[in-house]
Amino acid sequence: MTNPVLRIGWWLMLVCLLAACRADRPDDVLSPSDMEAILYDYHVAEALGENSDDVQHRAEYVLSLRQSVYKKHDITQEDFDHSLEYYMRHSKEFHAIYERLLKRFEADGINADVYGELSGNAMMNSTDTVNVWHSRQAVLLSTHSQRTFSYEIKADSAFHTGDELLLSFYTLWVNESNEHDAICLLTLRYANDSVSCVTRPLGMMMRQQMKIRIEGHAPLRSIQTQILLNQKPATSPTLLLLTRFALLRQRPMLCPTPSPSNSTDSLVSSDSISPMAPSSTANASVTHRAG
Repeated sequence: MTNPVLRIGWWLMLVCLLAACRADRPDDVLSPSDMEAILYDYHVAEALGENSDDVQHRAEYVLSLRQSVYKKHDITQEDFDHSLEYYMRHSKEFHAIYERLLKRFEADGINADVYGELSGNAMMNSTDTVNVWHSRQAVLLSTHSQRTFSYEIKADSAFHTGDELLLSFYTLWVNESNEHDAICLLTLRYANDSVSCVTRPLGMMMRQQMKIRIEGHAPLRSIQTQILLNQKPATSPTLLLLTRFALLRQRPMLCPTPSPSNSTDSLVSSDSISPMAPSSTANASVTHRAG
């Protein structure tokens, strides 16, 4: 049997260790588990508010959603802000909270509604829409740790000339200042080493969308998504949470072949049709580079 004195000694040591860990956090600071639960609801509320169709009253809507979160967890905004300041000064604890949040976001299947909405809109102009994103659904970038995220897809026969690729994801910033500096690149690489690329700055909390078209000058070799956090290091970490990824391959609807007719007005010359240039959403730039 275990010596009772030795067993009591182990318990006393454990209590002392727990007390020492707890002593590092002031009594008026929320516990890591409470902070995690609040931040989860907080980010869900932010996403709902920032993507509201009512642009004129969006700010008021966001504030009301935040107040609902505070009320749900029986805290005030001052309680939340005070605890947030503490955790931002303790980057290891803060990063650990967000790592657990990432797992919760992924476990909750947060991408399904985005894909359904995007594919529904895409069907207006295409007959074949497929989500080809098979990487992580949530990524955390930090000025104190991981600053980049990259995902590459090897192209196969499923990708055709003229297909459009629509990349969509959500960004959520967590930092003490209002300065946000990050960029996303969506790059197509071809068999002849030529490259097409669209870029987009990620300076807001919102859904990000980028679009690019596959050209026909050479077979497509790969599709690469890169996200870079360029924020300058500071005492408190800047966190960029990326969630709800979708990369849709859209195949444009084919025009019906005109029936034969004796009238020359019904004939269309192939010389009158020119290929469309790669398109992108607002605030995105397009570059092409030959190998």
